[in-house]
Amino acid sequence: MNTEEHAMNYYFYIENYSLFFEKEERFFVYNTYNGKWADCPASSELRTLFTPFLEGINYAVFLSDEAITAYQLWPFIEAVREGFSGDLISAGDATMAPFLFPSLLDFRLEKRKLDKKERELGQEVYSNLKEISFFLHPRIVPENGLFLPEQIFYSKEIVPVAEGWQQVYLPFLHQLTINWDGIIHIWCNCCDEKMWSSVCEVFAPIPAFKIVHTAVESMPPSLEGLLNKDTFSYEVYVTDDSEEECLNKWLQLQSETDIELLFQWLISSEKEWENASDWMERNQIEHVNLLPYYNGENRFFFEEHIYVKEKDLLFEIINKKDIFARKMFNTNYFGKLFLCPDGQLYAHPADDSLGKISEVSLPEMIHQELSEGRTWLSIRDQEPCASCRYQWICPSPSDLERALDRPNLCHLKK
Repeated sequence: MNTEEHAMNYYFYIENYSLFFEKEERFFVYNTYNGKWADCPASSELRTLFTPFLEGINYAVFLSDEAITAYQLWPFIEAVREGFSGDLISAGDATMAPFLFPSLLDFRLEKRKLDKKERELGQEVYSNLKEISFFLHPRIVPENGLFLPEQIFYSKEIVPVAEGWQQVYLPFLHQLTINWDGIIHIWCNCCDEKMWSSVCEVFAPIPAFKIVHTAVESMPPSLEGLLNKDTFSYEVYVTDDSEEECLNKWLQLQSETDIELLFQWLISSEKEWENASDWMERNQIEHVNLLPYYNGENRFFFEEHIYVKEKDLLFEIINKKDIFARKMFNTNYFGKLFLCPDGQLYAHPADDSLGKISEVSLPEMIHQELSEGRTWLSIRDQEPCASCRYQWICPSPSDLERALDRPNLCHLKK
């Protein structure tokens, strides 16, 4: 690159949309626009040289021709340039690198707010509340693992609807003012005509958008004039042994009433995967989500078909906003609450209760989760993820990792 005989000085800079970090005894540059990577071995000398990058002080450093040659940086610099992640330009006689804003977001102000004991817990908390799930069934933990919302639909035994759920939920729903624009999830496995009417009566007055989660066998008598409203949509849970007649009835209702409908097809084996795919192809249905399910015995299925490989991570470009979000909070769980018919509120139904809604206010419970919780803020800061270069490229920890009792679902780190 440097064809001149005399030594030269340079400014080496990283674009603001690229990230510079150290993992696995190497320095990495990741371009959040095109997904390009560049890396070089990390040494103590280079660590000193790249201190402004590593500490987020400046995204430009001064490099001499001698240093570049001594530390064999030409291949690394070329890779950075070819990926449009940064550049090397002549410094002339200057010895001070120009300032380029590092790729940082400052969350310290919000953290200081949380740390203040006198912080008001008023309506400000609603900005952190995105979704609330209401279970119409008791919280029952199955023998083969943690309670996850979709397990009430996979169970072969019908879980009874809890008595008195309306009286428990109505006072709480009154707290959700017209200013709250989140999403309400309503989970009910076995809805008869009376239950559908109750769901409508209790939840329809709330202006938030509502998603009803129900089993494919729970057919409403008619959605016309009952729940077929602009603020309702439906997620219908299907298993491999569900009757096709029930599936067809839902499809008919959708065609007759224009309801917003998504099939959640629970699969626990390759055979079930094939059956679901075959049904989708036969019926030309697009609105189906294949939802892998851990039944306590199908770990090999997950290792073969669900665990992430390196090529899977490199296939998708992760933007800067998502990377910083994953460094601060769990993007799968943040802003979500789960409420059970006994009045206990959870940041996740597999975790400890935040309190009883009749005894502790909603703002107090949200503040507790933001400042002390381990669900909304559970990120990949533990081994083996903490030492992996894809630490913040990977999605946040999910329900599947909880069910399999593994910190990561990938083939990269054991």
